[in-house]
Amino acid sequence: MSAAKKVLLTNSERAFVLEATCKRKRVDGRNINDYRHTEIIFGADRGWCQVHLGKTIVTAHVSAEITAPKPARPVEGLFYLNLDLSPMAAPNFEPGRLSFYGVELNRLLEKCLQDSRCLDLESLCIVAGEKVWCVRVEVRVLNHDGSIIDCATIAAITALSHFKRPDVTVTADGVVEHPIEEKEPVPLGVYHMPLCTTLAFFSEGDHILVDPTELEEQVMEAKMVVAMNARRDFCTLQFNGGKMLLIKDQVFRCRAIAFKRVADLTAMIKKVLSEDADKRLRGEAKGFGYSIETDKLLRNKLNSYNSTVNVNQSEDIEMSETDELSSGEEVTKLGPGTEITNVAKWDLPELPATTKPKQTPNKTSTKLKPSKRKMDIDDSSEDEVMILEPDTL
Repeated sequence: MSAAKKVLLTNSERAFVLEATCKRKRVDGRNINDYRHTEIIFGADRGWCQVHLGKTIVTAHVSAEITAPKPARPVEGLFYLNLDLSPMAAPNFEPGRLSFYGVELNRLLEKCLQDSRCLDLESLCIVAGEKVWCVRVEVRVLNHDGSIIDCATIAAITALSHFKRPDVTVTADGVVEHPIEEKEPVPLGVYHMPLCTTLAFFSEGDHILVDPTELEEQVMEAKMVVAMNARRDFCTLQFNGGKMLLIKDQVFRCRAIAFKRVADLTAMIKKVLSEDADKRLRGEAKGFGYSIETDKLLRNKLNSYNSTVNVNQSEDIEMSETDELSSGEEVTKLGPGTEITNVAKWDLPELPATTKPKQTPNKTSTKLKPSKRKMDIDDSSEDEVMILEPDTL
């Protein structure tokens, strides 16, 4: 276990964020109580979910398998959560090593979802004391731009609500798991949807920012994470303030902000789940690939292609002009000391016999004569080899 590498900020960046916060403004143009645009995308298979919270991207995947229950709880299924900080999400996330920040986020996610008992574990029991369903949620951070726990809880609870396990039948020979093509899969029993809201404190708590970015998280004086559901139930509360102290009014204010945000997100999750169910009935489920903004990619590719075509066309034009000049406007020698330019080959005048150029013979010629020289080609052979050498006359 290692501590995450800190990304250092310049004094100018820190002063800029603090000055904007004191003026009740933010770097990205939001108000202090506004949260970023949230987008939920489902995969082609059930249980796959990707959430975009501004530039923060988190993917969640739910899987289920049949296993033995815990001896202390023989009629309850198993529920596990795992949060992975991908190295490509931020430069301070190390591959294959769990940092203290990652442990903190993982534990906070477990408090929000496991300890709040949002999932009906008794419905996961197949045979008491023998067979139960084990549900696993793998949460992976793809890009970090602040409020990771907010985005992770949205992805995890949405993936749980979207997932359906295979149906099973208990027989005398054992448990038969039916494929999806044979029997309709069974959804999980989700009691409620606990969601986290991150709030950043500035100026000794005078300014509270909702959904801080990564830059604001590095400058903030304290942070509070409130986990609630749409029924106003507190699921967990975590405050990292250092030397800063909170008063009762500030806690109530944070609760009101968190409840409004959770209510909006819960309504949004239910809406996208209903829309995805309708699309799957019509056979229009597409997956993550269709969420890529191909317009921007194709536009950039088209611009590069057009620039390449223009360069090639200009080169072709220059080459054609050069070919025309060399073929139609050749320089022709008519005789000693006489040249005619800009005349094509078929326009050449007939030359008189007196001006016919004479060919001057070469004054030097090369003549080969045989010479005898002994050369060792092989140790076992002592034959004489004839070598021809030039003799200049």
